[in-house]
Amino acid sequence: MHKHLLSVVGCAALFAQAAFAVDFPAADADGTVTLTSAGTYSTAIPSGTKKLVVNASGEAVLSAASTGFSGPVVVKSGSTLKVTNKDAVSKASSVTVENGGTLFGNFPSPGNVVIFKDLRIAGAGVSNAGAFKWEVVSGGSSTNPDALIQNLTLIADATINVVKRF
Repeated sequence: MHKHLLSVVGCAALFAQAAFAVDFPAADADGTVTLTSAGTYSTAIPSGTKKLVVNASGEAVLSAASTGFSGPVVVKSGSTLKVTNKDAVSKASSVTVENGGTLFGNFPSPGNVVIFKDLRIAGAGVSNAGAFKWEVVSGGSSTNPDALIQNLTLIADATINVVKRF
């Protein structure tokens, strides 16, 4: 019984560590920050970031406003970029979701405010979840944000997965 108790405590400690926020990695020489770890990034995208690439082979969550970031975002195959703060990438020049990747908007509706200026999508997304997925969480100014996306470009056949008008 003592060994079993240690195993449970050890598993609980590992699970607790997984719940902590993930730190942004340093930018490379050209200012690109590449997220290679799944988890929640609970601070703003680092100052000086010129491009954000999500290659996490899982779900990377942006939960903080990053209004100082205005570069492009690229979501690679096998990765989901879950945006839980409407201002996490609202100033990004573009968001490109490559075949096999997913952009998942999951924040209170901003009403008639553009969040994604230039969204470019391809494919069916991670596990066929959609290259673009949108779920409104409670709160916000409207349940149907009529201006969520300014420009949507299909760079190949693409699937979206939405439960509310956008």
